[in-house]
Amino acid sequence: MKRKWLEYGLLLVGGLMWIGGSASVQAATVQLVALKAAEGEDRLIVELDKPAAYRLYELEAPQRIIIQLDHARLAKTAQPIGKGRIVQHVSLEEQQDAVRIGLSLDGKAEYSMDEQGARLTVRVFHSGTGPEPTPRAVLKDIAVRDHEGVTEVFLRGDHMDVNSNAYFVNDGRTLIVDFWGAESKLAKEHFSYSSRYLRGITVGSAENRLRLVLDLSAGQGISHQIESSPSQWVLRLGGTHQVVKARQRVRSIDFVPAGQTAQIVIRTEQPNPVVNVSQKKGMVVVDLAQAALSDALERTLDVSSFPGPVRQIDSYRKGDDVRIVARLRDKVRLTSFQSGNVLTLNLVPVDMGKGQATAGSLKYHGEKVSFDFKDIDIRNALKLIAEMSDMNIIMGEDVQGKLTMRLIDVPWDQALDLILAAKGLGKEQQGNVLRIAPLAVLEQERAARIKARTSVQELEPLVTEFIHLGYASVSDIKALIESAAQKQGQQGGNEQAGQQGAS
Repeated sequence: MKRKWLEYGLLLVGGLMWIGGSASVQAATVQLVALKAAEGEDRLIVELDKPAAYRLYELEAPQRIIIQLDHARLAKTAQPIGKGRIVQHVSLEEQQDAVRIGLSLDGKAEYSMDEQGARLTVRVFHSGTGPEPTPRAVLKDIAVRDHEGVTEVFLRGDHMDVNSNAYFVNDGRTLIVDFWGAESKLAKEHFSYSSRYLRGITVGSAENRLRLVLDLSAGQGISHQIESSPSQWVLRLGGTHQVVKARQRVRSIDFVPAGQTAQIVIRTEQPNPVVNVSQKKGMVVVDLAQAALSDALERTLDVSSFPGPVRQIDSYRKGDDVRIVARLRDKVRLTSFQSGNVLTLNLVPVDMGKGQATAGSLKYHGEKVSFDFKDIDIRNALKLIAEMSDMNIIMGEDVQGKLTMRLIDVPWDQALDLILAAKGLGKEQQGNVLRIAPLAVLEQERAARIKARTSVQELEPLVTEFIHLGYASVSDIKALIESAAQKQGQQGGNEQAGQQGAS
């Protein structure tokens, strides 16, 4: 398992709850934490009594690697053992419903992780001394065709079978595909089509990642299938294609309750399974081509005691394939996220308000987005917002810098405000065009406009007007208009007559 998968994939499925044959939930137990030094690297081995979801991330000042095991606990005898050269200290902390393992390092280091069932192995090494780097995908050509009612998208190039992320947003009308560490050799960035299910593809680069945004002509409910080989990555919309591929094995099928929403997380032994996801009346159906299912996972899982839209999950063999059916109690908006050997389905009831959030007195209504980047260029971050929001963004050369952000299910307009606030930037909007600039620049421009308007007012000729007021004191009225008359004009009043003149 590669580093990028750790940083960007597993963070999105954190908080995983393991459900057995019933709806009860039992925490995993950490039984062993061992550190040993090997040639050019340190290895940390974590053994549990059963698999558990985890999150892995880096912290600085001082340099640390943190592994958080969600819904886990420490065995009474669990203590870190062994010594390392790069890892100076290992700490264990049991938190509420989680275990946190901290690795203090002697400086900047790289890491990779291998997950084998209930055993995790973290390899820590200095730059240039670790495992062979993952080959970089190189995109050279895009081809689209309609064939027997199915829209097929072919991304051709080198190493196109590296780990990629694919997920639907905007109620299934937009598909985002990310290739980590990839580059594009295409002659242009935007491609328009008039196919049955696809209207266009936009290609862009961000920090160590190639992103493709597919504009679909149909929303949620459209079935899709993804497969990959070293020379091409293929997406099929509206149908499936029988693929001859090495047999895949399903490792786990897990239900993740999250209040009124729910997730279903499917893990396979090998990355990039051939998956077809479709939505039918009252059901979400997932088919995994050329897959095997153990007897323990061929089951009916009753999750009706949890709130949310899912009442039951069935998993069974169907010829040479595996089918997983989520039976619903509510209509849902379905989005899916595929990364490596993990497919995550997000199910949100349609009667829940579209991405709305409140920050103080501000209300946000944009489509929800998720970002997890370290040291991303601010300009690339704003381009991602533009892609997700259908807004045009103008930036000057004074918009620059880097930022680290982790935003999960945040409306895009709130994400934009948070990014701008973090870098001292502001915005001005005209229609669907946003101009981004430093706050100081925008304030100077506003002050200049106010000054220009004031200058025009000062050049206008004075007007004399008499206003008759009854039952009013001159002193009271004078106080009300004094601020308006102090820059230009004169005022006077006749207390006895109860009138006031202003010029």
